[in-house]
Formats: sequence, C-alpha cells, structure tokens
Amino acid sequence: MQVVLSDHNCEGQAKAIFDLLTYRRVWLELVPMELVWFRDVHLAATADDEIVWRFCQEHQYILLTGNRRTDDGEKSLEAIAAFESIDQLTNSHHWQSETGKCRFELS
Repeated sequence: MQVVLSDHNCEGQAKAIFDLLTYRRVWLELVPMELVWFRDVHLAATADDEIVWRFCQEHQYILLTGNRRTDDGEKSLEAIAAFESIDQLTNSHHWQSETGKCRFELS
C-alpha cells in the first residue's frame, strides 16, 4: 500500500482528494493508498524541509505539499529534492550519458 503524507499546510486539500477517491471505492482498490498526517508519523509541522524529504524517502512515502518554504534557498524542499535526485543519478552505476560524461547545473 502506498502511503501519502500530507503536509500540514494542505490537509484540507488532501482530505478532499481522499474523500473523492473513497467515494467510489474502485480507485483505492486499483491503487491502494493511505493518507497520513505529520502528527501520525511524529513530524512537527515546523520540521525542516530536509527532515521531511529524508523521512519520505526512507519510508517511501509520497509527500503532498505546496513546496513548503521556497524562500529558504538551498534549504527549500525544491532545492533539497533537486540536490538529492542529482546525487542519486551521479552515484548510480546504471546511468551514463552517451558521451560517458555527466554535467548537472542548478539554476
């Protein structure tokens, strides 16, 4: 079963989505999902984006959020996710460009 973690700032939207999915049970039978809140997994609403990102990655949760703090620069969820994704790609032995060289730039 896939777990979806709702950020504290979009709990209402998450509940509405899951209410719609459970209205016609077919959807959750096709793709079993469970909705959880920060409090359910003992994360503070004020948790740093990096802590939230790593928690979701370690537990294979999908994070439903509105990009928590875009004004935090390198500490924003967007920057953390981009850095972690690039780090995973560059450390993978399964991926190479056609030239055998990889180049990534963050703007």
